[in-house]
Amino acid sequence: HDATTNPSFVLVAGTSPQYRHLLEEAIKYAKERATGEDAVELALDRISVNLGNEIAKKVPGYVSTEVDVRQSFSTTNTIARALRIIKMYEEDYGVSR
Repeated sequence: HDATTNPSFVLVAGTSPQYRHLLEEAIKYAKERATGEDAVELALDRISVNLGNEIAKKVPGYVSTEVDVRQSFSTTNTIARALRIIKMYEEDYGVSR
């Protein structure tokens, strides 16, 4: 079994009362580390990681986390965001590649 944190799932789960604490943590995390648009992008990545971590606890196999589609025109930005997401999984949740 494998799962993904696609944007539709993140939107639905991120607005669900059940996962509100994960959204609040993502906002706090981003505000402590960035400002402006950088904080918004960091919060989006963080909520995806938070939700992906919850999925990893319940679904055996891999969890795929999508990079913000707005980065699709820049290979450099896509790779940077992917590496940031991987780092959050590894360092903050102990979820390895």
